[in-house]
Parts: sequence; structure tokens; C-alpha cells
Amino acid sequence: MSFRPALLCCAVLLGITTSLSRAQLVHLQFHAGGVLNLHADTAGIPWDHAGGSLSTIDVFYNPFGAVRDWSQEEEIYRFPNAADAYWQLTFDLDYDLGTIVVTRPLPWVRAGGQSFVIQYADQPPGQRTEEFQMYLSFADTFQPFGKWPSEPLPPLSDGGGDEMVNSYFLSAGRSFFDIPHLNDGGGYGHVGGGTISPIISAVPEPATYGAAAVLLLVLGVIAHRRRSVRHHEACPL
Repeated sequence: MSFRPALLCCAVLLGITTSLSRAQLVHLQFHAGGVLNLHADTAGIPWDHAGGSLSTIDVFYNPFGAVRDWSQEEEIYRFPNAADAYWQLTFDLDYDLGTIVVTRPLPWVRAGGQSFVIQYADQPPGQRTEEFQMYLSFADTFQPFGKWPSEPLPPLSDGGGDEMVNSYFLSAGRSFFDIPHLNDGGGYGHVGGGTISPIISAVPEPATYGAAAVLLLVLGVIAHRRRSVRHHEACPL
């Protein structure tokens, strides 16, 4: 193998190593309790003023992709790359509406000491504002950024009697739930329930597999060229 192909392979290997160490997402999963109310835009809809429940809240983020916003007094972290962070809600709905999973980007979070706060608001054109808030307080210090978090995730605190702690709030419309005849929906409740601990798991990004595929392609091309050179040397014209 010549110097140039060898150098190329080293570069690809370095890219894969970097991808494995940095291009992964932390997965925080919380079980939620509370009520979800759906309001129909037409009379006679069976599920009007009913709904179901929010079962899980999932947060995915790259711990190395967050940038501290020093213009804010609070510890605000933003994600310049939209692929580095997103959140996901899973609903179990009544009246045969089934299970709905909704995913939205996570532009920023407030995290510091023992707190982890998400506040999301967006208004799609011609639709109601989508608003989701989650306030978490851990029993021990939790540093989510700048390093790979250690397991297990600290347990949630008791909140000291504050109903806003370890809770969520949701308000949205049809753009969020995608249910025919829906006017609006929303709910609130507690996170964790005091019995189920959140979990952290590593989720490889597609870039990891892409880098591996590139390496295999490069090695294949090099091997093919070496075979061609040997063939011409053995059978000169």
C-alpha cells in the first residue's frame, strides 16, 4: 500500500474514532403521569373532552454539541446543529385513537446544578402554538454537557412540595397531534412518579455507520487497484 492510500485510511479511521466518541446521543427517558384532554371542533365526536395520557418523555442530545449562551445569567445551552438534540412524547389515547409519538427539535435547555428544564414554543403557519415545558430537579448534581454522563442518572428530588418541580405542561393543536376534527389538546402532570428512575443509553448516530461504510469502500478500492497492478506486472503487454 502506497503512502497516500495509507494516509487516507488513517484519516477515515480517525473520523470513525471521533464519531464513536462524540457523535452519539444521550437518551433520557422519563415516565409521566397526568391527564390529556382533547377538544373537538365538531359536536358529537366521541373523544371530545376526553383524551388519554402521556406515557413517556424522551430527550436525545449530543453532550458535546451544546454551546453555553453566556449572554444569559442562567445556564442556557443551545444546539447550533438541529440534529444534536430533540425530544419525543408518546401518548396512549382513548377511543381507539391508538398510540401517537410526536418528535420535535430541542433548540436549547436550561441545565445547571440539579436542574434540567425544557421550554419549547413554536407556531406553525395557520396553526395553534405548540408549547411544551418540563421542569426537573435531581437529588444530586447532574452535568449533562461537555462529557459523557455517567450512569445511573441521579434520582429525581421530592421537589420540596413545589408542584412545578418534576412536572410537565403541554398545549397544542392539530399540527401536533394530527387527529381529524381536533381543535386543541393539552395536559399536565408529574414526571417520574417517584417510582420509575430515568435511564441513560447511548444511541449511535447515522454518521457513525456512514464513516464505517466509507472506510470499507476505500479499502475495497485500494485492494482492487493492488490486484490490478499485480495482474499487469504478471502479464505485461
